[in-house]
Amino acid sequence: MSEVYLASSALSPGFDGLETIKAAKDFGFDGAQLYLDIRYQETAYIIEALKNLSVARLGLIVHLPNVMTLEDLTAAISITGKHPGTKMLIHHLPAKTLPDIKGAVMGWENSVTGKHDPSHIEDTIKQSRLDGAFFAYDYGRSVYPVNKVGQKKLIDFVLKTIGSLRPDKDIIHIEDRTSWNRPYRDCACALGVGIWKELVDVLSQWPGVVVMEQEDLQQAVDSMHRLRAFS
Repeated sequence: MSEVYLASSALSPGFDGLETIKAAKDFGFDGAQLYLDIRYQETAYIIEALKNLSVARLGLIVHLPNVMTLEDLTAAISITGKHPGTKMLIHHLPAKTLPDIKGAVMGWENSVTGKHDPSHIEDTIKQSRLDGAFFAYDYGRSVYPVNKVGQKKLIDFVLKTIGSLRPDKDIIHIEDRTSWNRPYRDCACALGVGIWKELVDVLSQWPGVVVMEQEDLQQAVDSMHRLRAFS
């Protein structure tokens, strides 16, 4: 059975980490994925977030910005100084090297959006292995084949890629949409009621961390319940 994390994207437009932690606790998630924004440059905010995570007994993943400023790096180092072993991920391209954050478990996430690009995903996995990092697989970025043959090939590729992941290290970012041909933000839906129905059973049995990256809290909660119902 998967560990299910709530991403701060579900608390859009604010993406507030403290609100994300509260929602994760209230709705029964196993952890939170927090986007490292300007708020974490305040030590008091970091301390409160980590305290709330500890009280709620939630796991933590930090999503880093594509371009790290010195202030971002300082904030990330502060988090791992107080919470060693925190998983931190960044997009592979535009970032070309992993930030040097002592105490963090670093990871690469695939980043190409709007087309099916197997080579980019395979290169990101390869780079993760070379760097001793984990891989964050965002399958939803591989989108928009308009014919049935292309859709079938894409789903087969996603299933094959999930089968190659390491449940003790890698993580999966989860979303769903009602249409192959429209942008995600125009047709987002809870997992299992859109185009990714084939994945529900596979994802529910995957014994690693999955992150609900919906931009709507109710969709994230409904997706979590659907996964657990299939476990």
